[in-house]
Amino acid sequence: MSSTQQPFKVFQSDKDIARSLKLVATRDFKTGDVVSKIEGKSISGVFYHTVQVDEKQHIELTNDLAYCNHSCEPSIIFDTTRMVTVALKDLKEGDELTFFYPSSEWDMAESFSCVCGSSQCIHEVKGAKYLTKDILSRYFINDHIQAQFSQLQSA
Repeated sequence: MSSTQQPFKVFQSDKDIARSLKLVATRDFKTGDVVSKIEGKSISGVFYHTVQVDEKQHIELTNDLAYCNHSCEPSIIFDTTRMVTVALKDLKEGDELTFFYPSSEWDMAESFSCVCGSSQCIHEVKGAKYLTKDILSRYFINDHIQAQFSQLQSA
C-alpha cells in the first residue's frame, strides 16, 4: 500500500437512497487501529456538516470524513480528544465507515430519523442531550459530551 493512499473513499450507491453517499474503507483495519486524523477548520456556529470537538467548538471537516454516516452500530469512533478516528471492530476493504453522532454532538443543528436498522436504534438523532444515561453507556462518548451530560444530571 502506498503511504499516500487515503484510508477511505466516498461511494455513491443508487440502491440505497437513504444513504446514497457513504464512506468506505480502502483497506483492512483491525479493532483499535487509527483509521485517519480528524481534520477541519474551526467555525462559529453549529451546522449540519460540522463536528463538535469540545463543549464550545465545532469544526467543518476538510476531508471526506464529512461523508461518514451515522449508525447506532458504528464501525468507527471520532475521538475528538486525540483528533483521530479509530476502528471499533475489524474492518475489511469496502466496509462502510459509520459513527454514532451523539458521541460527539450535544445538540445537533438538524435532527433526523435514523435508518440504520439496528436492534439498538435510537430512531431520532438529535444529540446526546436527548438520550438517557443507559443509551449513552452503550457507546464510546467523547469527554466533552460526558462533561455536558454530567452537568445536566447534576442540575
